[in-house]
Amino acid sequence: MGEGDDGEDGFGVGVYFHWLVGIHKEKPPRLQASWARPKIPWTLVGHPRDCGKPRPSKIKTLYGDVAIILISKAMISVVEFLYSKVLSAYFLGMLKKSLLTFVLTSLLTLGIADAKATVREEDRPATPDAAVEALVEGNSRYVKDMQNPKSTSLTRPILADGQAPFAAILRCADSRVAPEIVFDQDLGDLFVCAVAGNIPTPEIIASLEYGVAILKTKLIVVMGHSSCGAVEAAITHRDDSSVLPGSLPMLIDQIINPSALEVDPESPEALGQATVRNANLGIRELMQRSVVISNAVAQGELKIIAGVQDIPTGRFTITQR
Repeated sequence: MGEGDDGEDGFGVGVYFHWLVGIHKEKPPRLQASWARPKIPWTLVGHPRDCGKPRPSKIKTLYGDVAIILISKAMISVVEFLYSKVLSAYFLGMLKKSLLTFVLTSLLTLGIADAKATVREEDRPATPDAAVEALVEGNSRYVKDMQNPKSTSLTRPILADGQAPFAAILRCADSRVAPEIVFDQDLGDLFVCAVAGNIPTPEIIASLEYGVAILKTKLIVVMGHSSCGAVEAAITHRDDSSVLPGSLPMLIDQIINPSALEVDPESPEALGQATVRNANLGIRELMQRSVVISNAVAQGELKIIAGVQDIPTGRFTITQR
């Protein structure tokens, strides 16, 4: 039986809704096992594949869906009895539309409550290690193409009240590096700072300090990636960066020394090695140049890791903790 097939004897929630509003004139056939897999807008209420994850709302989304369906089954039995024994067709139509309103309103309410819970500060990872685990698990989902469903239309209005990102990302400005996608996180979960070559410039450091001191992020990730053009330029022009246009020499010089100088430019592994060195160096630079960040690490409130995203596979590999 296909994904959209409801079977010969059973009927899905879609057919049931149509009967409620009078599109299907005949009463639906007897209830069958198709009720176990109703056509529900999972983007609003959360997909069943996420039911194993801890859900912040007191009423679990999946349990709420099942409860609504069971209540609807009981109510439809009452409607059928009234249809055959008591009520006129006109009043029956009004009752069916009221029941439809109840079901849809309940589903929407569960979806909105769940969306609100995802952006509450108390629901984000509580420790630096938990933050690392959340990103590792999210990247694993991304690599397997099993990302969690997102409901940004519901979360956008809630985010207008503030943000509570659990991790800050220092990434390269490369268009192929998108932390929210690579780590499968929702809008508002990550505080992202970008610069070519993912180097900690004074402006980047100040931004990360804001994330740590004000937003209370638990983790900083220095995120390099394969085939990085900035690192490649540093290797190619390690002897003279002045030939580069505009302000690029000032940027590339920070990668040349020491990352590009520590590799053999003739080696086929030079780009990969320099990329890892450059990402790892970011940790040392942040610790040495920021009292705010180093104090947070010393107090156990913050962790800094470095890693490299492989562009072809999407996998993020931690290179230094």
